[in-house]
Amino acid sequence: MPSIYPHDTDEEGFSFKELAMMHIKRGNYKIWDGQEFQTIHVNVLPFCDYMQLSWEYAFVFPWSTDSQYIVCIMPTTDSLTPLCDRLSTFLNHYMDDDDVIYNYKME
Repeated sequence: MPSIYPHDTDEEGFSFKELAMMHIKRGNYKIWDGQEFQTIHVNVLPFCDYMQLSWEYAFVFPWSTDSQYIVCIMPTTDSLTPLCDRLSTFLNHYMDDDDVIYNYKME
């Protein structure tokens, strides 16, 4: 596990939120579907921020009938870029410092 720097961030600038500090946000979000942004009404639970809120990572529910949630990057307060559909996949990308966790789309 990466070492923790001051202000609860690791050496790469990630800060995972304590469970007590997480709050579900409900509303309309623009989500990148691979070709364009679509507006959807979803529940979003931010669980990690990058570089003191440069952007956040969040669980988004529901997404489709075959998954209960997806993990997205939130580069703005109302836009989402899907990353994966499992927390374990996100954590593997995080531990490997994979470029996929830094790539997002903005409208």
